[in-house]
Amino acid sequence: MKFKRFFLASFFLALLFSLTACTIPFTNKEITLPFFEKKAEVALGEMREKMDSVPYYKSDVDFSLNFKINVDKIKNIDDSDSSNDGLSSLESMSGDIGFLDIDSLEQYFKDWTLNLKIKNQIDQKEKDNKKQSNEADIKFLFNNGSWNFNFSSINLEDKQYLRINEVPMIMAMLLGQFVGEEVYNNWIEINFESLESGDALTPLSFYSGFSDSFLNSEKQEEMKYFSDGLEGKYSLLEVKERLSDEEIDGNKCYHYKVKINEEEFKKFFYEINGFIREDNLEIEEINEEDIMVELSKVVSMVNMDLWVDKKDFYLRKTSFSLNFDPSQLKISGLDMPEEAIVLELKGETKYYDFNKFINIEKPQDSIGISEIIENQVKKAKEELEKARVKARSARTLSDVKQIQTALEMYYSDVGRYPSFVEPGGEIFSERNTLMREIPSTVIGDESAVCFSDFDYVYGVNNERTEYQLIYCLETEAGGVTAGYKIASPQGINEKDLSGDEIIQVLSDFDGDGLCNYIEEEVYMTDPMKKDSDGDGYGDKDELKNGYNPNGEGEL
Repeated sequence: MKFKRFFLASFFLALLFSLTACTIPFTNKEITLPFFEKKAEVALGEMREKMDSVPYYKSDVDFSLNFKINVDKIKNIDDSDSSNDGLSSLESMSGDIGFLDIDSLEQYFKDWTLNLKIKNQIDQKEKDNKKQSNEADIKFLFNNGSWNFNFSSINLEDKQYLRINEVPMIMAMLLGQFVGEEVYNNWIEINFESLESGDALTPLSFYSGFSDSFLNSEKQEEMKYFSDGLEGKYSLLEVKERLSDEEIDGNKCYHYKVKINEEEFKKFFYEINGFIREDNLEIEEINEEDIMVELSKVVSMVNMDLWVDKKDFYLRKTSFSLNFDPSQLKISGLDMPEEAIVLELKGETKYYDFNKFINIEKPQDSIGISEIIENQVKKAKEELEKARVKARSARTLSDVKQIQTALEMYYSDVGRYPSFVEPGGEIFSERNTLMREIPSTVIGDESAVCFSDFDYVYGVNNERTEYQLIYCLETEAGGVTAGYKIASPQGINEKDLSGDEIIQVLSDFDGDGLCNYIEEEVYMTDPMKKDSDGDGYGDKDELKNGYNPNGEGEL
């Protein structure tokens, strides 16, 4: 009886042992009874279905890229090998950048690392309206320092939102200058459909085909349809090895070492390449077979692991690593000495909080990218107009000084000032031509201070010992404030004209070509009559010929 009990207990223990799987001592390999455990392919298939159907989940990405440059090997490249265009690619590239050379690469970027951490929230309850929010921390470490970045993003069905929380100081200055301070700590709405035909695309026109290929709504829809068609079409991953079970955040998981299925990857590559060619994007003709052979080399170097929950078949964790030396590739123009450049990539992603509700909505008070660009264009135009106004005012002040100089030279020759001068005319005495052509005032069409059709106004007293030259500055120039001014023998800014006086300067009731202000305040003529003294000669004609418009004789 005791023997039977011992036999039954041993049998059930063995059965339990076989059902739960066991580990071979001193190895990391799992041995199981195939008929008691799902095949790896079946487990991965169920995992894909579960991950595709779960309405909500979160994931944390931790990725790093280390880039090492052996500067000595790059420096020692044999320049006589003219057929190897790729050997000097780094040096030529740094020359294009303008501030880097081989020595700078050694000083700053000989050994640098990019660390990326992303927190994702996914809402895929509605398959046609997948939502996702991300928080990304990026740290760029190089020889003599580091750069830190932080971004937030929200992706909805047809719109994307981006918030820049932190960037390095030098980039912050550039962004502020070219895009505007609105990009910081504000949600920016990126709507490709609204950008498609807007004038705001002008700054992007440096890349031919950008708007046509990527911002065109038909192309966007075509690309979305194509990418949706690829989903689930290819089984890119296959199990390479079954390792011992592990717990991930308290969940017991199958642990699989996987690799990329090269045959499926080839089909995937050819289909994408065919779509790109059909889309008429501007790419160089490439030999698909050569590229495929070299890509297969890279693919075979990737180490990948998956951890699948044994209970509910959710994907709990993924990891990958790749040590890559470009010299291993034999692509024309990319030949490099061995270990001249070495890339080390590794990363892992953890998945959790399955089926827990996540609320992802459009950010409040977001700013459209089109609006930002339009604001920047508007600001640029305003700054340009300010510069133009400043230049026009400086020119006006310079012209007034030159006119005053010519008037003083006339006075020196003749002993009095000219009876009349006007823009387009000249200032000359019997002995000298003092100014061949009096310049006209240049005023902007939308000036907020000066009327666009205003021009210099000149007047002289009866004895011709004092003159008044009226001009207008749109903005401050040379210490003279904006507005309508009077220049005289006493100085370039003897008087600022008031509102009523300005109205009189701009008015000519009798239409004789002399403004009301000059007629009333300087010549003492009647602003309501073209011929104030009634002698048959107009006031302006008499002044131009040196005669008194108020009576007989000369001025």
